[in-house]
Amino acid sequence: MKKTATSSPAGAVAVAVAATLLAGLGLLWGARAAGWVTFSAKKVDVTVEQADDDLLGRRPATLLCELRQSVPVDGFDAPMKDSRINVLAGVDLKGHTGWYQGDYSLSENRKGSLVEEGSLLQVSRPALYERHGAMIARESFTLDRRTGEFLQTLLLQDGRRFDLLRGYCGVLSKAPF
Repeated sequence: MKKTATSSPAGAVAVAVAATLLAGLGLLWGARAAGWVTFSAKKVDVTVEQADDDLLGRRPATLLCELRQSVPVDGFDAPMKDSRINVLAGVDLKGHTGWYQGDYSLSENRKGSLVEEGSLLQVSRPALYERHGAMIARESFTLDRRTGEFLQTLLLQDGRRFDLLRGYCGVLSKAPF
């Protein structure tokens, strides 16, 4: 007995789907040609924030910083203890002030003076207190507006300098609701 070629059920389904798609596209093309269906671009108003340099210049900005913290445990001459922390910082270019949170901080209540040097913002404040057996003379931090790099430094009264916080910051955006 000779077998005759018959189509499988899967093949019949594929042919039916292809025919339906072609018929649907034909109807859509005909409706568009008749003017019954039109495709037009919808205009959407989008507000785009300007670059961070401009954003920092328009109003006081709050920054979220992810930092590596190196703090003295047994004095500034002993090895430092490293950890990762997230802190908030703020800069106000119009008010020439800045602040950040942390163990050795320029708080929001006692802000430091801000000086601009190109894209580098330097915020500092004189200090006179003792920690870990050393007198701290100045607290400061720098923020590079191009890269977001943050560096916090303590200057001791004997002239030694210690970098305690290092990392990157980004402008903290608040949700519109």
